Amino acid sequence: MLKTMIPPLDDAHHDHFSEHGWVLVPAVLPPAECVRLIAIIDRLAASRVGLGVFPITPDTVQLDNLPLLDGAFLDWLAWPGLLAAARRLMESDLRLQGMIAHRKQPQPERHGEAAARLRDPVGFGWHRGLRPRWGITASERRQGARCASFVNVITYLTAIAPGDGGTAILDGSHVHEGDYGSLCGRLPVIEVTAPAGSVMLFSETLIHAGCPILSERTRYNFYTEFVQPWCASHGGYEIPDALRRMVPDPELRAVLGPPAWRGQEAVG
Repeated sequence: MLKTMIPPLDDAHHDHFSEHGWVLVPAVLPPAECVRLIAIIDRLAASRVGLGVFPITPDTVQLDNLPLLDGAFLDWLAWPGLLAAARRLMESDLRLQGMIAHRKQPQPERHGEAAARLRDPVGFGWHRGLRPRWGITASERRQGARCASFVNVITYLTAIAPGDGGTAILDGSHVHEGDYGSLCGRLPVIEVTAPAGSVMLFSETLIHAGCPILSERTRYNFYTEFVQPWCASHGGYEIPDALRRMVPDPELRAVLGPPAWRGQEAVG
C-alpha cells in the first residue's frame, strides 16, 4: 500500500503545541488502513484475552504492548513523518515508551438516568503522565516555543464527533502544576473532534481524559508514546532484543531500545 505521510510540523503547529499542549494533524491514515487496523484490533480482542488484552472498564478493552501482538503496529513506527513529528516537539532523540490500543463501546447507561452524570466532565477520569516541571522545557531552536520530554500520539481509527468518546483535554494545563480540580475553573475543557485516520500529538504533562461514548459508535484508537532516551520505561512495555535486532532500519532499532540511559548532544 502506498503510504500517505504525516506532513512536517511547521512553526504554526509548534506554536499551537507550545500554547495548548497538543496539536492535531487530520486524516493521515487512508480509510483502508483504518479498516485494516480495526480488524486487527477486533481479532486480537477476541483471541488474546489475558495475553496482553484485558478489560479496563465495562465498556473498554485495552491491548498492551502492541508491537508484540501484531507486526502492523511495529510498521506504524516506520510510518513516514511519525518520528520526525515527535522529534520536532521534543528536540531530542526518541525512545518508544509503549504502545497500547483501546476499543471503547457505547456507555451502557447513556440512555438512562445516569446520562446527565456521564456528561459531567468531573467524572471523566482526568490524569497526566508527568508533572510540568519535569516534562516541559524551552525550545533551543525557537524563542518562546516549548518542547516536551514525553509526547503521546493518539491515532484515531474512527471519526470522533461530539458524544463519540473522543479525548477531553484541559487546554493549556501542560504548563500548570495542579490537577483537574484545582485548574478546571481557570482553563477550558475541550473535547477533540477529528476525522478517521487523524493523529493528535500531546505532551503527557497535559491533563486529559477519555470521554464516555454517548452515541451508538464504537471508538477505536491506539497510543504511541515517546520519551527522551534517558527516561525510565514503564515496566512490561519493553521490546525484546531478539525482535529489535530483526528490524532492518537502524533509526527504528534505536527508537525501540534498549531501555538504557543515552546522553544527548547539544543542539547546533
